[in-house]
Amino acid sequence: RLAYECLSQSFDSAKHSPTLVPTATKPDAVQTESLPYTQYLSMIKSQIACAKDIHNALLECSNKITGKVPSQGVL
Repeated sequence: RLAYECLSQSFDSAKHSPTLVPTATKPDAVQTESLPYTQYLSMIKSQIACAKDIHNALLECSNKITGKVPSQGVL
């Protein structure tokens, strides 16, 4: 199961991030064009913040169109 999760995460990383995140523990196996994990986390946090901003903008627009008052629990 752990191997499956690691492989799945690797595929998702390759599909959704512009550069690879190293998955190997041996220094000689790390790819030169990969991001360090700390930079990867920073990139993911900024993507999450951007997604939240887009969500809030869409929610605000839909509320304006329908005339609804925004709820207090907006992300």
